[in-house]
Amino acid sequence: MFNLQLDLAESYIYGHAVTDNDKSYKINIQVGNQSIIFPEDFEIDTNQALISFDIGEENKIVLNSNIIKGNTDMIELYINDDKIMQNLANHLPVSMKMIMYDHQK
Repeated sequence: MFNLQLDLAESYIYGHAVTDNDKSYKINIQVGNQSIIFPEDFEIDTNQALISFDIGEENKIVLNSNIIKGNTDMIELYINDDKIMQNLANHLPVSMKMIMYDHQK
């Protein structure tokens, strides 16, 4: 789980995501091809995740995403659904949980 400290910019959401063991990453959330990109040093060994955002008062926003490890120093989350992005912008989430799984081809 990540605890989120987020702010809203003109067309994206940005801030910090802090893991349960207090490791902090910058995070950027914006419209794009549905995927989440983690830094190379992030320990993850799967290619799919169900991501759940806690937006307070027991409300959640859930989406499915491809997982990529890339040459980046931050977590980059791209969402291909304008309605979900608008909901996140209107109700900045306080936490993000991920359920990992492998997509069988």
